[in-house]
Formats: sequence, structure tokens, C-alpha cells
Amino acid sequence: PGDSGDTGLLAVPHVGIAAQASASEAIMKRPFLLTAALALCFAATTTVACSSKDGGGDGATGGSGASTTGGGDGSGGDDGSGGDDGSGGQGGQGDGYGGDVSVEEGTFYCGGVLCECNDGIDNNGDGLIDGFDPYCIAPWDNNESSFATGIPGDNKDPFWQDCFFDGNSGAGDDKCRYHTECITGERDSSDPSCQVVDACIDFCGQLTPNGCDCFGCCAVETGGDPVFVYIGAECSLDDLDSCTQCQQSEQCMNTCGECELCAGKTVDDLPAECGATPTCDGAPACSQSSDCDGSAYCQQGCCLPIVR
Repeated sequence: PGDSGDTGLLAVPHVGIAAQASASEAIMKRPFLLTAALALCFAATTTVACSSKDGGGDGATGGSGASTTGGGDGSGGDDGSGGDDGSGGQGGQGDGYGGDVSVEEGTFYCGGVLCECNDGIDNNGDGLIDGFDPYCIAPWDNNESSFATGIPGDNKDPFWQDCFFDGNSGAGDDKCRYHTECITGERDSSDPSCQVVDACIDFCGQLTPNGCDCFGCCAVETGGDPVFVYIGAECSLDDLDSCTQCQQSEQCMNTCGECELCAGKTVDDLPAECGATPTCDGAPACSQSSDCDGSAYCQQGCCLPIVR
């Protein structure tokens, strides 16, 4: 080793000046190259955490309101689940519910007006109001005329679904992560991606209406065998063939009891032994939401909790 002098560089003996300069320049670049390598490594690690080839890991965590950028070309939402192509779950907005939903003193507003499933009006003229209408799944549902929720971006991740009934898209608060192909029946119910953890069952089971599973697959009563439809789609009881058919999760669901109401089944359809009063398994019965406390919604005659 030679004396570096005032330059702070390592002297290289027995070589020409040009060679020494090249060696000195390489040494000076090493800290920069190391920093760049560490930055690339960090970026790669972050991307893998957001989304992997098989959709593993949760999507980038978005704050309340607008979503943040996730891995690949997808966007992360409010703790949205990562998808196969790097897409994250769609972020909820406002108070954590999808679209432009807001809550004021326990009342739900969609775009500044009462949400259709929370306005006390028979919006589609079928004689059923709010939670007694089979198209209403919660007070933040803004479409009383079809099985769609009327909320932009609601549960639109093409690969992974969370609890359908918690008012937001993303697995951060419910611990539910269920592959979309489990819903469509493309994957067998025994597939690992179709298994539901206890935390998801405990959280989402209490929110799930009669006849539905935790991921939006509901049995619609037709007088014969029920038709299983995915209720996030823009379809109706008048044209069930246009609905997306689905396969229910037997691990996380709420069956429709003999004396309970569910989609396509009204009080008039109850057996004589039930009388004219529907029952609820594990929840208080109700005839309107005011019969429930402020933290519940009257859904098909049962007070179901509202996630805040």
C-alpha cells in the first residue's frame, strides 16, 4: 500500500498515471454503486410484499380515501389484497365505505343524498323497502333495483375477494382472502386458496345476510331449487340467467332457515307453522332499522351489525 497524500485516495504503485486515475475513480464510485444496489434491493422487496406471481401478500396499504399505488401495474387500496397481476384491492373512500358514501349521525348518504337502501322509500316499486328488498345488502347500498351495490370500485379485484358485506374492498380489517375462482366454481372448495381462516369467519359471519356466504354468493329462492348468484353483478330476479352463477363457501356462510327471509323469499312465502313473523338465528328480529340499535341494520327482518 502506498501513501494516499491529501487526495484521500489509495495510491497504486508500479502503474501509469492514467491507470491510477482509473483505479481511483472506481474506488470513488463504490459508495454510489452500493447505495444504488441497496435502493434496488429495497424496491424489489417492497414490490414482492405488495404482490407476487401467485397473488400472495396483501396489496399496498392505502390510507382512508384515495388509493395508493401498489405493485406492478395495479393500485393498492385500503389494505387491498394483491392480485396475480400486481393489482391491489380497490380503496374505499370517505368514511371507509366504497364510492362517495358518507355517514352523518348514523345515517348513510351516497353522493350527498340518502342511499337508496337507507331512505325509507320503495325505489323500484316492488313493495319492499330498504333491508327487506332482496337487492339491499346494507345501508350503504345505493342500488335497490339490482344485485349490484351501486358503489364504484366495490369488490372489483379480479383475483382475490374479502368480506363482501363490510362496506369496503380489501382484507385489512376482516382478514378474509378468498380467490375469485372459488366463487365461480373454477377452483374446487378444497383448494388452499378457497380456505377461510377463523378470523375472517368471526368478523364476516355476523355481517352476512340470510342465504349468503361471506363473499357475496347468495341463494335466491325461486319456489323450486335455489339459484346461486353473485350479488355484485348488475342483474335482477326477473332475469337470473344474466346473473353470475357462483359456488358458496360452506366455511363462512349464513343459511336461510325455514322461518327466515332471504332473497326471493318474502313473508308470504313462509310456511304456515312460521306464522307471519320471520325469525332470526342469533340476531334480534326487526321490522325496520329503527327496531335495531344504532350499530345495526334491519336486513331481511334481522338486525345485522354495521361496520364503522
